[in-house]
Amino acid sequence: MLQQLADRYHIQHVQAAIGGIYDNISHIQPSYKEALAVLKTKERFPVETERLNSFSELGIYQYLDVLAEKRKGSSYSSYSLSKLEDYDLRHHSNLVETLERFIDCDSNANIAAKQLNIHINTLNYRLKRITDIAEIDLKNMNEKMTIYLDMKLKNVHL
Repeated sequence: MLQQLADRYHIQHVQAAIGGIYDNISHIQPSYKEALAVLKTKERFPVETERLNSFSELGIYQYLDVLAEKRKGSSYSSYSLSKLEDYDLRHHSNLVETLERFIDCDSNANIAAKQLNIHINTLNYRLKRITDIAEIDLKNMNEKMTIYLDMKLKNVHL
């Protein structure tokens, strides 16, 4: 539908979002705010949310602002993520990007390697380096989810 609008009216970048569906007209404002939240999220995370259009599809992204606000003023710093970022800076590598893409692909190495345009063996080598440098176990869902949230929260600017 968006593509049809873009084609018909010669508009370059069309964005649309859907808020919650409510059964009462008094809920128009919350639905509008949800739609705005979708657009804001799509702007922050364009690759990850490319196919998301409604608030109900946002999943974890709908909680990032709340988590970022909670951390505001806190001295919290992710040890694992800091180690990876420092390594990337010193060695001009992209291990943080590799890890984020790997987790975005539901830890499917084949899909992640294709999206990163690298050989599967290169990805496996990088993942080994990531686990060694960041001292995390990528088979441990809690550790993986924690560093994933830390990476996403870095992109949230309040």
